[in-house]
Formats: sequence, structure tokens, C-alpha cells
Amino acid sequence: MKLIYDTNIVLDVMLKRDPYYTDSAVALNLSEQGDVEGIIAVTSLTDIFYITHKKTHDKDKAYDAMEIIRDVLTVCDVTGDSAEEAIDERSRDFEDELIAKTALKAGCDYILTRNVKDYAKSPVKAITPKELLKLYD
Repeated sequence: MKLIYDTNIVLDVMLKRDPYYTDSAVALNLSEQGDVEGIIAVTSLTDIFYITHKKTHDKDKAYDAMEIIRDVLTVCDVTGDSAEEAIDERSRDFEDELIAKTALKAGCDYILTRNVKDYAKSPVKAITPKELLKLYD
């Protein structure tokens, strides 16, 4: 199974955001263990770095987050074609649209997110960490 991790899932883990931390951490652990192939869009890295640094006021922690991501997930390029398609969609949330287009091009089975409704029109089905974990029960 191949997943693209939405930015919010990784931030939940990096910032230990309750009540989401536990399920997101277990989901990320599935990629770390090799049970699922996990990818993340390169565009998510800038958001994760910025938000982690802003919340912790610690640049080293933000870089530590980047190292964890690099070790656990495959960083996936976002193509110009995906960006153009996302622009043409003119959706409510450009970042989510770009992740959906990237997931499709990367051959992902699912988008892992807390905000499934944001991907209602996505060509790749969005699931929550809880839904992913049910697949492994």
C-alpha cells in the first residue's frame, strides 16, 4: 500500500498535538517499519519546517523534524503538470489540491489526512489515521 501523508498528520506527530498525536504516530510508524510505503510532497516540507520552528522557537527541532521525515518517508517531487492542474481546478484549498494531484501521479492508494472532507473531489481516496489502522487490525 502506498500513502501520501498530508502535512497535518506529520505536524500532529512532530508537535505532539492532542488528541491526534497517537493515531498519527502509529500511522507514521507503519511507514517507518515498512508496512506501508509512505511519501510526502516536497511542498509539505516547507510548511512543516516553518510551523515547527514557529511553534517551538527552535530551529534545531525544525531540522530534527526534517531528518525524521527524510528517514521515514520518501520525499516526492511535485511536477509542474501537477501544479498547473491544481491551479486549473481553482479549488477551495490549493495546497490540498496539489497534494491530491501529486498522489495521483505518484500512484498512491490513499491520502492520509485528518481532513477527509477537504479531499472529497480527489482522484485518490483520502482516509484518516484511524481508518488506516482499521485496515491493519
